Amino acid sequence: MKREFLKNFQINGVALPDAIIDAIMQEHTRALETAKANPGANGGTGGKIFTQEEVNRIVSERLQREREKQPTEDEREKALKAREVRLDCRDYLDSKKYPVELLDVLDISDVEKFKAAADGLVKQFPGISRAGTPPPYAVNTGNNLFGNPDPIAAAFKPNQT
Repeated sequence: MKREFLKNFQINGVALPDAIIDAIMQEHTRALETAKANPGANGGTGGKIFTQEEVNRIVSERLQREREKQPTEDEREKALKAREVRLDCRDYLDSKKYPVELLDVLDISDVEKFKAAADGLVKQFPGISRAGTPPPYAVNTGNNLFGNPDPIAAAFKPNQT
């Protein structure tokens, strides 16, 4: 802070006296010296200065913690293999027209054991298979409840004349 700056201040139209300006300047100088001697006080940026070895150690520890959080290659391979097995079991159920809910009931860790278990279950309980009855929205299924012919089928029917 400069003395000229303080000379411009006025109280009730009167400039600050030199004694007050000197006191303000001394207080300002003491505050600057205190801040330089202890930069951490009063929100300063004073902090510990780290050596290169300490920085390297801190960074390597943080990297190690992050690596431990991430799944390893073996865990990823196991998860991928489990997804492939589940998909193979799902494809088998779709090809045989078995209910998909069997995936939740039967063990899917081995595809061949799953196929045998699914086939055995359907033999014991043939009502759970979807093979015999098509869904109600399939072509040529359902009843014509109102006796009206299908207008689309009638439009494409060959003429009998």
